[in-house]
Amino acid sequence: MTVKRFTYTVTGGEVTVFQSALYRTNAAVVETEDVMLIVDPTWLPHEIEDIKRHVQARRGERKLLLLVTHSDFDHLIGCGAFPDAAAIGSSPLAVETDKQAKLAQIQAFDAQYYIDRDDPIVYPDIRHAITEDGERLLFGSTVLTFYMAPGHTKCGLFTVVEPAGIWLAGDYLSDFELPLIEHSAAAYENTLLKAFSIVEAHKARLLVPGHGAPTEEPKEMHRRIAMAQSHIDRLRQAVRERDEAALGALGAAHAYPSPFMEEAHELNVRLIREEEEGDGESLAHQVQERS
Repeated sequence: MTVKRFTYTVTGGEVTVFQSALYRTNAAVVETEDVMLIVDPTWLPHEIEDIKRHVQARRGERKLLLLVTHSDFDHLIGCGAFPDAAAIGSSPLAVETDKQAKLAQIQAFDAQYYIDRDDPIVYPDIRHAITEDGERLLFGSTVLTFYMAPGHTKCGLFTVVEPAGIWLAGDYLSDFELPLIEHSAAAYENTLLKAFSIVEAHKARLLVPGHGAPTEEPKEMHRRIAMAQSHIDRLRQAVRERDEAALGALGAAHAYPSPFMEEAHELNVRLIREEEEGDGESLAHQVQERS
């Protein structure tokens, strides 16, 4: 079975994106002169095996790194396939208190679909835990610059590979997927503000989202940021005005209608309603003031 893949060459690096048949989820392998960086290897065994073969064929003597953009179980599934890679993640991901629950989700998925794996199911042992915006790791001439990206989850992380200008965004800035807020709408909005600055400050040449199509166009990066912010703005307005028709239309705007997407939309609405009904000013303002 052939795995869909896309290859991008930018000055100072090459990126191979492996797109799963499930949820159009992207795993990626970033190659620079100094490192080979594996990003969120996932879903099905033959898909992960294809990533392994690619890494084994091309690694050479380069340092092997594993970036985990956040702790949703679909982004953890393939971590056990690369035991010799030094794992990178946010500090909230590293200190996750319920790691067994994440692994149980993987096991439940495999049981539901009768999937057997040769590689162990493990929660990644984070060697490089990122704690703040602008933190950097240097490997020869390759620089990894990080930004905390909560909102979708508490533990999200943006990573920019420099000087190549490769932006690894996790579950943000898809070309088709509207915001899925599992942690905080206010934090999500703050992360979108960081996204605007990343496009300009790092002169991003390639954006790789967790789901959907990568893009090399800054205008498209801006469009995706604006699309996400607009959706949250309209959700907030509909919640404030108790406009059920508008909320229904916003739920219908999600691609690939399904019970899963209905639940995701309901969670978006509930989290925003909790923020709007909180004591004093909304949590959105509180988060922005703390940032």
